[in-house]
Amino acid sequence: MKVLEIREDAAKIQFSNSELSILANTIRETIAALTREFVARVGASIAEGQKVEDLLTQAIDRNYESIELNLSKLELGILHSCLNEVCYGFKLADFELKIGASREEVRLIFEQVIPISREMRSILDEIKAAFIAKAKLNKKEFLLEGEGYKVSFDLSKRRLRQEEIGVSIRLFLETQISELSLKTHLDLMTTQDVRNFILELENYANSLNKASDDLISPLNIYNDLFQLQVENKKIEKEESEYANLSLMVHFTRSRPKVSEPFLGVKGMISIQNITSFTSSVREFLDCSIESMSLDTSDRSQ
Repeated sequence: MKVLEIREDAAKIQFSNSELSILANTIRETIAALTREFVARVGASIAEGQKVEDLLTQAIDRNYESIELNLSKLELGILHSCLNEVCYGFKLADFELKIGASREEVRLIFEQVIPISREMRSILDEIKAAFIAKAKLNKKEFLLEGEGYKVSFDLSKRRLRQEEIGVSIRLFLETQISELSLKTHLDLMTTQDVRNFILELENYANSLNKASDDLISPLNIYNDLFQLQVENKKIEKEESEYANLSLMVHFTRSRPKVSEPFLGVKGMISIQNITSFTSSVREFLDCSIESMSLDTSDRSQ
């Protein structure tokens, strides 16, 4: 037996004709001995076991010294379990006659199969770890935090719709007697709309030093998901600079032709928080676009 390739869901293995015969006999005898317990002890149905037996039997070709087979994770698992049962499970009379090899020879084959199963699990674990890491990269929380409240923007990259960003907003209110937390359903905004939102906040943060009047920005509504309004006046407090920001979030769906209900807050947020928020979101958007390009190129190869 020679392992040619191992993936998380399959393995390409080169077998001799005698090995194929031994493995087919192993499955056949395991089914015969464990008819009522086969599913519980092998982890597959008898029909699935018989399919693997047929696959091995049909692959035998005396015209060739070796045959290459692609075995799925399930098929390899059936081989692994049946070899374990034959070697260490039930007692089989006339072992060598029925299997076509001695118990020691079958154990040697079993010892070659064990590392394949372990390697498949290891590869799958690595893929899962990479997927989780990538998911964390493509989904992130961004906070605007004022006195007595926090607004969390949860942004997520869309794999198949690159021009859109998943947006969910959570509003946390803290009072002297209670705490309130509300979260919107996941909605979609175009990447450009998110950039426009960030650009507006950046412009207001940059213009506060120049503003001389207590002007209020127009009420901008973003995708019917939230409304934003900022006072063009810098507030200095305890050696820090703040701006008054009004944020209204759409939490419910109203009936047609009825005004949409919004719930929100108005309060001071530090200029430093706004600047950190905008730069972090912009970095996330730029990183997301690069990741999307990589996803697309990977699928095209």
